[in-house]
Amino acid sequence: MLFFFYYICFTKIKKVMKKIYLLAVMTAVGTMSFAQSSQRLLQKADFTGKAKAENLTITEKAPGVTLWSDTFDDPSNWVIDGDGQQGAWEIGTNADPAIVTDYTFYGPMASTTAADGFAYFDGVPFLVSSPPAVDPQNAWIEMANAIDMTGYQRVIFSFEQRYMAFNSDNTIVEVSLDNGATWTGSVDVNVDVPTNNDPAVQNTIFQEFVVNAATQVKFRFRWENPSDDDQFGSGYAWMVDDVNIATLPDNDIDASNLYFGTEGLHYYQIPETQIAPIDFTVIARNAGVNDQEGVALEATETGGSGYVGTSTPAVIAAGDMDSLVVNSAFTPSGQGTYDVEFAILNDSVDDIPSNNMMAGYSFEVGEFIYARDNGMAGGSFAPDMDFEAGNLYDIWQNQDLTGIDVRFGAGLDEAGLETFARVYEIDTDGNFVLLAETPLYNTQTGDAGSIVTYTFENPVSLAAGNTYLAAVGSFATGMAVSVAGTSADQTSFLYGDLGSGGIAWYFANSTPMVRMNFDPQLSVENNEVSNLNVSQNFPNPFSTETTVEYTLENASEVSYTLVDLAGNTILEVNEGNVMAGKHAITIDGSSLANGVYYFNMTAGGAQTTHKMIVNK
Repeated sequence: MLFFFYYICFTKIKKVMKKIYLLAVMTAVGTMSFAQSSQRLLQKADFTGKAKAENLTITEKAPGVTLWSDTFDDPSNWVIDGDGQQGAWEIGTNADPAIVTDYTFYGPMASTTAADGFAYFDGVPFLVSSPPAVDPQNAWIEMANAIDMTGYQRVIFSFEQRYMAFNSDNTIVEVSLDNGATWTGSVDVNVDVPTNNDPAVQNTIFQEFVVNAATQVKFRFRWENPSDDDQFGSGYAWMVDDVNIATLPDNDIDASNLYFGTEGLHYYQIPETQIAPIDFTVIARNAGVNDQEGVALEATETGGSGYVGTSTPAVIAAGDMDSLVVNSAFTPSGQGTYDVEFAILNDSVDDIPSNNMMAGYSFEVGEFIYARDNGMAGGSFAPDMDFEAGNLYDIWQNQDLTGIDVRFGAGLDEAGLETFARVYEIDTDGNFVLLAETPLYNTQTGDAGSIVTYTFENPVSLAAGNTYLAAVGSFATGMAVSVAGTSADQTSFLYGDLGSGGIAWYFANSTPMVRMNFDPQLSVENNEVSNLNVSQNFPNPFSTETTVEYTLENASEVSYTLVDLAGNTILEVNEGNVMAGKHAITIDGSSLANGVYYFNMTAGGAQTTHKMIVNK
């Protein structure tokens, strides 16, 4: 069970990488620019592929009139089929032996009529068999009998589901207008569900389909897994029940892609010094028959600030969509907890209000912590390699960064794994350039599931108007970084050998729990503990020589060593007694092979270690 959980954590990265390459927008950081820019805000959507209302002949009905429904209480209403690959759909209940065994992973079905039966594809057995045996999967369950849709151009297909996402599994609903001879309008209804979502999704899906008044219409559910990877293929399960086909409602606005944040980045903890205006945007689609007027997004802060903001009312034709941008941003007044609720305003009464209900945004303004994650750990980045993970942060006021906080996840090597934290600035070409690195921290028992604070030897000055990357990393296998919430493309990153680009920066859509810490006391405590402050060597990487600057509070015996990854001491120097103050030494790298080295300096009882990279 522990092993299964471990590779679940690992595969979260694999799904991120898959998404990057399928969208053809993955890139090493060197090709991107990340300066603060309003270009991160959502643009007006171009809703293609849907006919406009004036091109349709629609027989108007009362809101959501049911044309056909089924609860899987009679299996003869369905046909189970596939293309002969691994696995098959089944119709059963939560008492089925397979469900009883495997719902420890994804939980029992909780649909309205689950006791009468539901359809499911269970992918767990192929992963947990000994040995695992995963092959590509393509199986479906379709309506046994076609229905006549004369008079209807579009319909709403809805069903209750339970689903937990893995890596390669796709959960597809398709329609046939010719009694199952051909299938069109394929929709992956869970494409936005993150890998290893816990708990599993238990909800009702409403999906619009074009049926063009066809007389032999069928729908089907199709499970697809193209991977034969015994660890990362297959999936958990997809359960469906209580299927309903209905007319379009007269009036219905469907809200999606809610955005809240500042210049494209959203935060859940904000230091008071970095307060900036917060914007709100949503995509609104007219999923009904009638044109909708006066459609607007309203954002209300309910914590006592009195803020209420609305977007300019829009007219949205049937089948069209538009972005609604609240006109006045919200700027917190100071420290405290803020709760923002959202609502769609409309001149008409919405027939299906459930599809425009949006979760609120709660965040805290405090003294020192800057956090992009939502604080609710939902998995880990834990690849079987050394790597770094971090988030972008915009700086609005000049401030000294004293530390970086990270929450380690399950699977962490707690037996002295060497880890570090770094802050990167971004050059004019969009490259991440190392600005500062903390001393090494060796993990210890109890770190998994806990927040660890890394302290810079000297405060790092961050400049207003710039964007920085805060990251945590390790030099060896065994690190696990918790993730909490989601990130837009190109705002959270991983560094390592994680894709076809080799060792490089890749973006991730899960948010690492890596935070900036501006607590000035961290710097005070660090200076009290150590007589020795050593800066990162410059340049780094280097080819011929590099310089290390250090400061002594008191005169001390100083020595240093340079050690390679194999533990061999390449250089050992005793500087003797050195006076208090600032000093510099030069390391000759002309005879060093390419690779990673550890620079260890000792002054009296104080010691610090930095990583150096030789690259000729």
